[in-house]
Amino acid sequence: MKNENPDVLLLGPTYPYRGGIANTQEEFLKALCLQEQKVVAWSFSHLYPSFLFPGTTPFSTESKSLPIEVEQKIHAYAPWKWNKLAEEIVQLHPKKVVFRLWTPFLIPCWNSLAKKLPSSIKKIAFVDNWIAHEPKPWDTYFRKKFITYMDAFSCLSEGVSEQIKKESNKPIWQMQHPIPTAVEQKINREEACAALGLDATKNHVLFYGLIRPYKGLDLLLKAMTFLPDIHLLVVGESYENSAKYTQIISELKLENRIHLHLQFASEKETALCFSASDALVLPYKTATQSGVLSLAYHFETPVVVTNHKGLSSPVVADKTGRVVELSPKKNCGGNCLCLSTRTQKRNGKKYGQK
Repeated sequence: MKNENPDVLLLGPTYPYRGGIANTQEEFLKALCLQEQKVVAWSFSHLYPSFLFPGTTPFSTESKSLPIEVEQKIHAYAPWKWNKLAEEIVQLHPKKVVFRLWTPFLIPCWNSLAKKLPSSIKKIAFVDNWIAHEPKPWDTYFRKKFITYMDAFSCLSEGVSEQIKKESNKPIWQMQHPIPTAVEQKINREEACAALGLDATKNHVLFYGLIRPYKGLDLLLKAMTFLPDIHLLVVGESYENSAKYTQIISELKLENRIHLHLQFASEKETALCFSASDALVLPYKTATQSGVLSLAYHFETPVVVTNHKGLSSPVVADKTGRVVELSPKKNCGGNCLCLSTRTQKRNGKKYGQK
């Protein structure tokens, strides 16, 4: 496949970067190639300065192949390199450039590139998060500039679409977050529990993904005090001090029912965790969408989500789980975080079924 004058230039992270954004970028790349589009993809040579990155590493240790070679040439925080990069895009002259946007940190770089491109190159924003979970005062200014440079927007949830529509009247294409294909398959529950050292006779719920304040793990831990017959499996690297969670576990005397795996999960570990769990719980305090939810769909795991449109819309539409309020309370009538995490008898029924 020739790369001269491509149909699409994709700007965003791909392997060896890890995580949901990179994974969906790779799925997008594969889909375009299957449609016989001429695609060029540029990833990052530098994404975050080390002092801003809260985890251990942004890179995967697993091997992966992509249908085309991806160049790592975007330096996200070196403005003196952006003019040259924009010149390369103009020389390449793709029909469309797709800017992947999930953090305001990238907007200065994307704005610098986009404003230098001629109108003959269509500029499309592929937006995961429009308003940051932890917003800064200057975010609005950069978003307004970004809107002026884009011709259209694409997003993966109704929540994000509504946020963009409040600030822009440009075309928006909204779809549901795709279910991943490049992941391992579900295995027998008992085998998964044995591999993880879990008691298969117990009910297990799963909290999965990067641990950040807005994701509400503290609320879920407190809700566990009302669920004496439930075990919780917490899987994911903590992007904050995990001591606050171990302190809650200790204070509530939950050590025997909370199983911590505070590391980035490999594909094999991910399959084991979802296969062993009776339900996935997303107790997010704020949310616009979740790639973790699409993983649950892949593994056919029932879900419990808090009442945010980006989470609740697909769950309600597909009857794949329960939508609950945030506060963990006793005797709440089944509408809050605690009682609605109680798994059903393993009789083949899933959340949402009568």
